[in-house]
Amino acid sequence: MAHKKSLIFALALLLLISPLIVCAITLNRALPDNLCTTKGSVCTIGIGRLVGTDFCADKMSVLATGAEQKPFAKEENGNLTLFTEAVGQYDIELKFLGVLPVKRMSVNVIEDEMLIPGGESIGIKIHTDGLIVVRISSVQTDDGQNLTPAKEAGLKEADIIMKAGGEKVKNSEHFSSLINEKGAGGIELEIMRDNQPHTLKLTPVLTGDGYKIGAWVRDSSAGIGTLTFVKPDTKVFASLGHGISDTDTSLLLDVGQGSITDCKIVSVKRGQKGTPGELRGIFEGNDTGVISQNSSIGVYGVYDDVKALDKTPRKIASRFETREGKATIICTVDTNGPTEYDIEIEKVMTNSTDAKGMIVKVTDERLLEKTGGIVQGMSGSPILQNGKIVGAVTHVFVNDPTRGYGIFIENMLSEAEKIK
Repeated sequence: MAHKKSLIFALALLLLISPLIVCAITLNRALPDNLCTTKGSVCTIGIGRLVGTDFCADKMSVLATGAEQKPFAKEENGNLTLFTEAVGQYDIELKFLGVLPVKRMSVNVIEDEMLIPGGESIGIKIHTDGLIVVRISSVQTDDGQNLTPAKEAGLKEADIIMKAGGEKVKNSEHFSSLINEKGAGGIELEIMRDNQPHTLKLTPVLTGDGYKIGAWVRDSSAGIGTLTFVKPDTKVFASLGHGISDTDTSLLLDVGQGSITDCKIVSVKRGQKGTPGELRGIFEGNDTGVISQNSSIGVYGVYDDVKALDKTPRKIASRFETREGKATIICTVDTNGPTEYDIEIEKVMTNSTDAKGMIVKVTDERLLEKTGGIVQGMSGSPILQNGKIVGAVTHVFVNDPTRGYGIFIENMLSEAEKIK
C-alpha cells in the first residue's frame, strides 16, 4: 500500500512539474544569451507570450547584477521589464520560484544610437586574403601525360593558399609567377584548412604554357548589395546583413582589400516562385568606402563622406521593441534612388543571433510590380518601424519571393562597433 501511495505521489509530482520543465526549456531557447539595447528605450519581454502561459511566467524571479540603478529588471504580470536609463553591462538571471535557474542573459545598454539610414545600391568589391582553391584538376604535359601535382601533394578544394615559396601571395597572377619562378625544383605552400595552418610541398609540371600545379584558384569577388547604415560620428558603414561567400566552396571570404562604390541599377529580373530575381547594375564613379570586415552578418567598413548621403539620422529600436505588424524598407530598384516601400513584419524571433531574426513580407504594390518582392541585391535594405531602424533585409524565400528574412539592427551595430 505504501509503495502504491509513493508511486501515485511521484506520478502526481511529475504531472505537476512537467509543464514547468517545458516552460523553462522554452524560455531558455526563446531568450537570447546576449542583448544590446539603447539608453532610455522601452524594453519589455512578454515571458507569458513566449511560453504560452502566464502560470509559469508569474513564478519567475529576476536577479540583476552590475546595475547601478536598482532594480535594473523586474518581472510583473508575465512581463520582464528592463530599466535602461543607465548605460552599462548587466547580467540577468531568471529563476523559477527563486530556486531553479532558467536563463542567464548578458545585457549591454548603450547610448541612444543615431544612424544614417541607407537604401542606396552599392557595388561591393573584395580581394581575398589568400587564394581560395575552387577546383583540383589534372595537368597535361607536352608528351600527352595527365598529371595531378596538386592532388598528389594533398591540396584540396576550399583550401586557402597564403604563401608560396615563403612569400605571401597577393593575387592569382602573383601566385602563377611564383610557381613559374620555382619551376621543377618544387615549391612549398602554406595553406589554411578549416582555420588550421598546414604546409605542403609540390612539384609543378612543365607545359607549353609554363609550369602548372593542377589547381584553379580565386582571389576576388564583386557584386551588388544595399547600404544599411552609416554611423555619423565614426563614418563606419554596414551593408548586406549577411556575409559574402565563395560561389564554389561556400567559404566566407576573408578580406585582404575591399571597397564599395556607387552603383546604377539598369534592369531588374523579377523574382518568381522557385527562381530568385536580381538587381542588375553597373559600378559608377570612384570608390565611396573601404571594406574592413566580411562577417556572417554583413559587410562593414568606413564610408568616405557621410555628408554625401544628405539624410537625417534615425534612432534604432531593439529586438524587443520590434513588433509584428506594419513597417517599411528603403531600397533602390530603379533610377529614382532610395525609396521607402511598405512591408509587414510577420514574425519576430527574439533569440536570433544570426541573419534571420524576423520574417518580412512585401505588401507595397509598387515594389511588387517592379521586382516581384525581394530580389538579390536588396540585401541590406534597412527596415524601419515607427520611425526607427529595426533591422535589414537579408534573404528571400525561394518559393515565395514576396517574403524573406531580416536581421536585427542591434546585431549589425554590435559588429560595426568592432571597426576602428
